[in-house]
Amino acid sequence: MSTVPIAISSKEKSWISEINLPFVLGVFVLPAIGAALRFHQIGLKPLWFDEGMSLGCAELSWHDSLSLAIREPVQWPFYLAMKFSLLFGNSETFVRLPSTLFMIAAIPLLFIAARRLVGEIAALIATALFVFSAEMVKYAQEARSYGLEVFLLILSLYLLTNLVERPTRRNQLAYVLICALAVYAHMYSALVIAAQGLSLFALPANNFRPLRWLQTYASIVLITIPMWIFVARIPARETYYMTPLSPQYAYYVFQHLFGNAGPLLVLVYSILFAASVIALIFILRSQGRSHESWVRLLPVMWTGLPILMTVTATYLGKPSFGERYLVMCVPGLVLLTGSLVASLRRAALILPIVLVLSVAGYAGVRNYYHVDYERIPENYPELANFIANNSAAEDAIVFYWSRMEIPYRYYMNRFPSRVPRPESIYPAPRSVDPLRIIAVEGPPQLGTAGYPRVWLVVHRMATMRSDPAIDQITATLDHEFSLEQVTNFNTFTVMLYVRNSTP
Repeated sequence: MSTVPIAISSKEKSWISEINLPFVLGVFVLPAIGAALRFHQIGLKPLWFDEGMSLGCAELSWHDSLSLAIREPVQWPFYLAMKFSLLFGNSETFVRLPSTLFMIAAIPLLFIAARRLVGEIAALIATALFVFSAEMVKYAQEARSYGLEVFLLILSLYLLTNLVERPTRRNQLAYVLICALAVYAHMYSALVIAAQGLSLFALPANNFRPLRWLQTYASIVLITIPMWIFVARIPARETYYMTPLSPQYAYYVFQHLFGNAGPLLVLVYSILFAASVIALIFILRSQGRSHESWVRLLPVMWTGLPILMTVTATYLGKPSFGERYLVMCVPGLVLLTGSLVASLRRAALILPIVLVLSVAGYAGVRNYYHVDYERIPENYPELANFIANNSAAEDAIVFYWSRMEIPYRYYMNRFPSRVPRPESIYPAPRSVDPLRIIAVEGPPQLGTAGYPRVWLVVHRMATMRSDPAIDQITATLDHEFSLEQVTNFNTFTVMLYVRNSTP
């Protein structure tokens, strides 16, 4: 079988000598197209629950941000990037801007990293598929850390090729630090880093020094210990939002992971992945440990290992298989696709395949623009408008879950100051507890004295899972208040309690 030539060279080249048509397409043209797709409608959808949590973390003072990063070191590099973005504005566009910029920056970086690994044509194909991936567009428009995670993992690929080619202390340090930062951006990055480490066993003996690589990955583990301590303390009940694994749900995940264009892309990418595994087996049998074996193994591991690990953990009772958490598999998927298609070495075959995949990918992007395929819209502007039009100045308001208060407040602040704003009695005002944003929900303590009316806003998912805290809240309110009104929205229910008359 024809194989892909290795692009890694020990000779230094001037970057000017490397500029050609594929370079221009991969570094300038495709990123420009990707930027247009990722900026289109970026501020159209209202913020949702998780984006509100990102906003709340980014709005903390520098002192509180540092305290939160020490106490709960989850996604803090992204929250830091958001703090700088909010200096220029706080519209939905500016809230999501860091994710968008990281996803755009990942495009030329993917081409440069892939070109060294698998050659220009394969890199160009991979970059084109990355540009038209609905997953990459979707998470470029969400104020969460997935864009940063993808950017850092692609950067880690570039640094890994540097380290394989030139195993210096400087290259080792750069790789370790970027991998650790990727884990802090999102803990699932550790699965891709593990895939990178395991792929190194395919290198020839003169390139693979077990002690050196053990030192490299042990350093990453040591630097990220605070993250793993925090993860170990998360109660099992906090995985309530994870959908149980089933064939139907697995198909749903793969359908969107592979481009949001229906069964066509699921079938095509499944066939390409299987073909990549078969090609890898042939290469391993014919060449054994070699650079090309590593080049073929790396994207297969990058794509397959996170899926395998999350499926296994879910079957063992630790739900972890989900579409948004597997977003980091997309770079590996396009990389193995680019390598396999480029190995055909015939333009008459390559161009139609790339065209079909790109057109199907763009169709998936258009589908996403019309309907966000992962979640029911949480219409916090509608909630804020309802409360503003129906509340009085002496009212109180309770949120369960407490994090709903952040996007609600974001949209409530857009009303004139004369509009009544019920006082939040749960969660506690941020002036009292500014670090409550990520904390696990505790037993609600309500101070209702002096309020004639109390609004209770409950997330529908909390109701569906029969959260006992809801019963505790309603029991507390029933002692002094009567339920007067219930209003249902897409993903939350609003109840109005009026204080009972004194006998």
